[in-house]
Amino acid sequence: MELQETQDIRYQSLRWLQPFIFVLLILAYILLLRLNPTGTFERQAYSLLIGILAGIDGVAYIATLKNMYRLSSILTVALSLIGTWGSIYIDSRLGLTEFFPLIYVTITVLLSSVLLPLLITIIIASVQLVVLITILSNTPALMAYNWASFISFVLILSVLSIVANYISSYQLKRF
Repeated sequence: MELQETQDIRYQSLRWLQPFIFVLLILAYILLLRLNPTGTFERQAYSLLIGILAGIDGVAYIATLKNMYRLSSILTVALSLIGTWGSIYIDSRLGLTEFFPLIYVTITVLLSSVLLPLLITIIIASVQLVVLITILSNTPALMAYNWASFISFVLILSVLSIVANYISSYQLKRF
């Protein structure tokens, strides 16, 4: 497979992925409006977060349409980072210590491994792992969960994503 073919595949993937993300954001916003009373902090905070994410997704899609693959890829991964950590922050402000939102950190690593260079994927995976360990070890309510298993899951998924990125990059260099 040649470099141009790989870029075309990634370009087509972004052209499909970004509108899908936009539809998911619209659905999330509709659910937010239906389930959260007007004027609550949760509704306001998540409305702002969804609005920011929709804006980033829109700019990323425009970048994709203008063949600005690198910018589009960076914005798409940033979308995942901001969405995941923004949600975790909002939940912490609400006093919620749910385990489930932490799982979304894996999406950022997966997206990065497909869209961005190896070094950036390694940095994102490492920083997120350190932050996860810090959060889990300093949040008593989360200590009740099997967090060692969760950290192992994130670590294994991160390593597999990094290896896949390396293999893909190596194969591109050979052609």
